[in-house]
Amino acid sequence: MVKRIERDHARMRKGVVVKKAQEKVTFKPVKESFERISVDPTICHGKACIKGTRIPVHIILGFLAEGESIKKILEEYPTLDKENILEAVKYGAALAQEEIVEIAK
Repeated sequence: MVKRIERDHARMRKGVVVKKAQEKVTFKPVKESFERISVDPTICHGKACIKGTRIPVHIILGFLAEGESIKKILEEYPTLDKENILEAVKYGAALAQEEIVEIAK
């Protein structure tokens, strides 16, 4: 399992077509710069936040992971917009690309 993950990870970094469920999916590496994300040691202990707020990226990702809708998150955090949430997801994807973690069986 780990070797397959490592192989797929290497392919994805190169932008190679990866087969999933008999369909071809082209992976595009995540952009390196994030205009809507800031990391400042004086704000939220240096955690990545939505720029101009004290809303950490991990809070947004946690809501999405629990199945919360973008609409509901925007209602709870009216200073955000949809692009902020999508940028948080892209930031999380970029971090996930950096390391392969074996998942417990």
